[in-house]
Amino acid sequence: MLLGQDDIDPDKPDNRSQTPISWAARRGHERIMVRPLERNDLNPDTADGYGCTPLSWTATLGYQEILRILLERGDVNPHTADENGRTLISWAVEGGCLELEMLLQRNILTRLEEYRAEHFSPGLPGVGMGGL
Repeated sequence: MLLGQDDIDPDKPDNRSQTPISWAARRGHERIMVRPLERNDLNPDTADGYGCTPLSWTATLGYQEILRILLERGDVNPHTADENGRTLISWAVEGGCLELEMLLQRNILTRLEEYRAEHFSPGLPGVGMGGL
């Protein structure tokens, strides 16, 4: 597979402004995405010509396993809005996909807890957040 080769740019868009990862996410090709996502030089948050990221394609189209793989990377932003201002949670809720909605909510809560643990002393609630 070309994306597994070190000399191939995984973020280079095609004539429709889609990166290989965006293309694979949009079509639900989990197997194609796994190896490139292991690369450190890949930006999985790159929006395509439609203003969508690989994460937004997977949430919109219901590819739960790909969504989980992308969220586990830790360097994708689940709050990124598309060109219409829609976020992943809004797409999941509108599509009635409770599993995706719950997966996104768990990811958001996990990141919030990690941030709190890193930036705030557990013995001093509110310190650093304007409260005392």
